[in-house]
Amino acid sequence: MRIIILISLFIFNFTSFSIAETNSLIIKKLSVVKRNKPGCYRLGNIYGYCQWMVKLTLRNKSEKSLNSFCSILNVNKKRYEICYGINSSKTLIKANKDKTILINLKDLINYDNDAEMPNVYINNVKAKFK
Repeated sequence: MRIIILISLFIFNFTSFSIAETNSLIIKKLSVVKRNKPGCYRLGNIYGYCQWMVKLTLRNKSEKSLNSFCSILNVNKKRYEICYGINSSKTLIKANKDKTILINLKDLINYDNDAEMPNVYINNVKAKFK
């Protein structure tokens, strides 16, 4: 029994994968990556190669276009609100399409480039459709 608990704790602590969903918007892929991993290892933190990035793939499964969305981004047990398209009249994602969004953690929350990979997940997704 202890082995099963330890294995499950190990898996959940080292994965940064979460799927958040509303009725019409799905975050189907969430990953934490270095901005340019080969360049980071080869040259170091020149040109911001070693910055941590959160990569989100959003899926709009409604018949309407998505104007904006807001969500809570949890990074190492700290909460940050992220919003896209709030002050814009443009369409963020057309109906039944996908879009990939990159979030630079150095710019957003001043996350250290040399720190360990952050544990990231998303919850409380709110979307606004046309």
